[in-house]
Amino acid sequence: MSADRPRVALIQFPGSNCEWETKRAAEAAGLACDVFRWNRDADLLAEYDGYIVGGGFSYQDRVRSGVIATKEPIVRRMFDEVAGAASPSWASATAPRSSSRPA
Repeated sequence: MSADRPRVALIQFPGSNCEWETKRAAEAAGLACDVFRWNRDADLLAEYDGYIVGGGFSYQDRVRSGVIATKEPIVRRMFDEVAGAASPSWASATAPRSSSRPA
């Protein structure tokens, strides 16, 4: 991890899309970005300064990959981290921005 570049994990779920475009955009914005597969140990997220959940699922989620992803342990860990933070940040791959909790 480079001391001058924040390191983020880009979570990749089965059926999701836009990971590589999002990775390139994050790196162009000055972040060190690793594609992190959903089935890796969720505790490894502690090695990162933050994470990105890419937007969009193939076939408009008709095959229910987004719904299935919500049942994964990594999603529970991310939810618990954000819900427990005093001022959580959020970002969307489809509308790139960062802010305090949306109104």
